Amino acid sequence: MESIPISILNKNILHIIGGIQKGNRGGIETYIEDIAKFIGGFNHLFASDKETFYKITDNTEISIIHIHSLQGFEDEFYQEILSLNIPIIVTLHDWYLICPRVQMFTPWGERCAYTPGKHCPACYLGKTKITKYLKWNNAILSRLLFLIPKIRKGTERYKNHWKKGIAFLKGVKKIIAPSEYVKSQFESFGLRGIERIPNGIREIDIKSKTYKRRLGFVGTIAPHKGLHILLEAVKGISGDFTLNIFGKIGDKQYFNKWKGLIDNKRIFYRGEEQNQKSIYENIDILIVPSLWEETYGMVIDEAYRAKIPVIASRIGGIPEHIIEGKSGYLFEAGNSDELKSRINYVLNNYQTIKWKFPSVMDVRKYAENLQEIYTRMGSGIDN
Repeated sequence: MESIPISILNKNILHIIGGIQKGNRGGIETYIEDIAKFIGGFNHLFASDKETFYKITDNTEISIIHIHSLQGFEDEFYQEILSLNIPIIVTLHDWYLICPRVQMFTPWGERCAYTPGKHCPACYLGKTKITKYLKWNNAILSRLLFLIPKIRKGTERYKNHWKKGIAFLKGVKKIIAPSEYVKSQFESFGLRGIERIPNGIREIDIKSKTYKRRLGFVGTIAPHKGLHILLEAVKGISGDFTLNIFGKIGDKQYFNKWKGLIDNKRIFYRGEEQNQKSIYENIDILIVPSLWEETYGMVIDEAYRAKIPVIASRIGGIPEHIIEGKSGYLFEAGNSDELKSRINYVLNNYQTIKWKFPSVMDVRKYAENLQEIYTRMGSGIDN
């Protein structure tokens, strides 16, 4: 991303958005760039790796560092960045500061038990038969593996990752959580003063459309997003409907495993589409079958902007969005039978249900909130 020029000097905000592969714009990167356009009075700079970060900080006076994700930054970087004595804001868009795998989702395809450090050695080793033993803390096998220096070092790093992340958060000036769920989870580690600010969504201008029994999935094609749960559910649904799948392939092996169910008769993979209007013009009912602890669930608010009801997993921050029976329905995460039942009900009763969609945070209002925080922090009020 290019910085946005302004006339006021020395009001530079450095945004850190880790986990982005070179040459590949990520969802959060696009989102933050979009938000920055509405924030006046500051110059916005971006770094997704340590090399870029230090290149900027060595040559530019930075007023505030705003961290959106530290994926790809080693734990040692936490103290390095604190030592710069620049006010730091952290927005908890993901779980990286307590989970080195980011999503609290195991290599064997399960939601983490959320006991800090308990299953981390197994996650480090990856999806192997050994992990099934380590998962249950097999003491003998763990000790044998720890004789291997590389494994010992890696597993210890994973086990202690959350401790360093929480210690880092205790040293920053401000923490923002997008949902009450995220706020409460980090408060359970003893953190206080976390402010909840829901993510801002652009208006999606879609004219009135005819109901065509079109289901939709919008998200990265990867196990934690649960597309396979949706594909299993629609296998047993009869009648006239279509399913449009939008999103980039984040896990090719996973996609190849399930693409046989994408038949191009009722189920279509539409690829990665950047134009939100094009996406939601082709969806009547959005399905969000996530298996991981979603920190927010922006696609739900996007759907509401387009006046589209949502059927979603009862997990993470998702339930905060859903008004049961009015804006959508919830189902047990991973339960394809319950999802099938919900889909059948909505498909057949769509036109008689009195849909009522909640208001969502507008992108401009979200930008105003950040601008106020930047102004207060930059002037020293919040220091």
